[in-house]
Amino acid sequence: MKMIDLHCDTMSELAKRGLDFDNEITAVSQNQVAAAGFSAYAQCFALFVEEDDDIAAAIKWNEYERVFHRQLVKYQDRMVLAASYKELVDAVQEGRIAALLTCENASAFGGNLARIEMMKKRGCIMASLTWNGRNSLAGGASAQEYGLSEFGKKAVAEMERCRMLVDISHLSDRATEDFFQIAIRPFVASHSNCRSLCRHPRNLPDEYISEIIQRRGLIGINFFKGFLCSGEDKTAGFSEIGDHIEHLLKLGGSEVIALGSDYDGAEVPSEIGGIGQIEALYTYLTDRIGRALTEKVFFMNADAFFQQNL
Repeated sequence: MKMIDLHCDTMSELAKRGLDFDNEITAVSQNQVAAAGFSAYAQCFALFVEEDDDIAAAIKWNEYERVFHRQLVKYQDRMVLAASYKELVDAVQEGRIAALLTCENASAFGGNLARIEMMKKRGCIMASLTWNGRNSLAGGASAQEYGLSEFGKKAVAEMERCRMLVDISHLSDRATEDFFQIAIRPFVASHSNCRSLCRHPRNLPDEYISEIIQRRGLIGINFFKGFLCSGEDKTAGFSEIGDHIEHLLKLGGSEVIALGSDYDGAEVPSEIGGIGQIEALYTYLTDRIGRALTEKVFFMNADAFFQQNL
C-alpha cells in the first residue's frame, strides 16, 4: 500500500507536548507508520501557527521548524526531508518516510515577502494563506467578510515565483474568489471536503471544486468528523469519507482527489484513529470504488501533481 497524505499536525503536537516522533500518543508516529506497513509513504507535516499576528506567528514558526529539523536528524534512518519531487522519490526508494514540510497559516511569513523564499529554501513546499481568522494576507473561514489583502496578493505572486504551493484550505469564500482571479499556477486544498454534503464553511462548494479540477489542482479529503457530516445524530466513518470521494468523482475530479487526513489536528473516525489503521480505509474504498481509483486517491494523484509542481 502506497500513501501520500497532504496534511497532518503531528510536528506541531510534538513541539507543544515535548514529544519525539517515536511515541505512543500521536496519530502519526514511528510506531503507527510501522504498523501500517507502507510500501511507499510521503507525509506533509504542517507546522500550524494559531497566531494571526505577524511577529508572533513568525516566532512560533521558527520554534516549530527547529523541532521539525531536530526530528529529521534524530530519526534520519526512518524519514528524510523531501523538498523536491526527486527527494520524494529517493526517500520512497530508500524505504524512508518522505517528510514534506508545509505551513498552516501564512501569518508565519511575518508580513515579510522575503521570508517566503527563505522558508522555501529551508524546505517548506506549501502554505495555507490563513487559518480560521483574519491575518495580514486574507480572511479565513471564520472571517468571511474579508478577501485577499494587497499584501496577500503580493504573497501569492511571490509564492508562485518561488514555486511554493498555495493551499486554499481555511480560506474565506471572498478571499478564495479573489485568489482565483490572480492565481496562475496549480494549487491545493490540502484538507477540505464537499460543502454540498456537509455545510461547513471550511468545506468547498461545488463551484470551487470545479475550479480546482479545471486548474489541475489537488483536494485532500479531511477525516475530521465535523467536516464529513452535519448533525449530532450522525456518526462519521468510512461511509461518509466514501460519500465525499464519490461526490468529487461525479464532478469529474478523478485526477484531483487525494487524502488530507488532519491527523493530530482533528477528531477522526475511530476506525482510522491512527495512521497504523489506514489499511482498513484502503480496503473499504477498494470494495466501494475499485482498486484503480483507490490507488489514485491514496497515492497516484498526489504523486503526479508533485511531479509536475514541486
